[in-house]
Amino acid sequence: MPQSKTYIRKCEMCGFQTTTSGNWSRHNKTKKHLKHVRELEDKNKTLELKLLQTENALLKLQVNNTTNITNNVDVSNIQINIFTPNEKANNLSDVVMPTLLELAKQEVIPSKAIQQVIMKMEERMRPILYHKNILYVKQDIWKKDNEAEKELQKFCNNKYSILNKEFDEMDNNLGSETQYLRCCEYARCVPLDKDSITHKLKTKLIQQ
Repeated sequence: MPQSKTYIRKCEMCGFQTTTSGNWSRHNKTKKHLKHVRELEDKNKTLELKLLQTENALLKLQVNNTTNITNNVDVSNIQINIFTPNEKANNLSDVVMPTLLELAKQEVIPSKAIQQVIMKMEERMRPILYHKNILYVKQDIWKKDNEAEKELQKFCNNKYSILNKEFDEMDNNLGSETQYLRCCEYARCVPLDKDSITHKLKTKLIQQ
């Protein structure tokens, strides 16, 4: 049975792993790590620009087509349908994740457990959805795009903090060394962020 709790941090971008907080802090300030961070940010900006250009091109095409049609059609009685998510949907904070010990026993990673809770909800009550490739998140009010991503990341940070707090408060006597190490893995190593929550889930959350 381990005598002390294990601290593990791993940087996938740099292939770096450490068991001390001091080394982790120093790594985050290295030129190599900062370079990788900048490259990732530049890549994301390029992807966002391409998406924006595509959306603008589609919008321009739609406007041109609409203009051509309305030149010959009476549109006085045409109604425009605007997408509106269900205002009575659950809040993101209503998604309850199993305890760290339950995750370890069931061998379910945190992001997968959260996905399962969301998918068990009635479709119109889910607090996360996509419409026309736009992310919507409900927390008191519906937010979309960047605001929705920030809300989802805030939720993930909160859940990750809870996992770490559970681990810090946990008695090492969990019945077996394997169970202790599994709890350590889920609390410290398994990624929990907005991307891991929406991974392979987007198509199931699309609303017309």
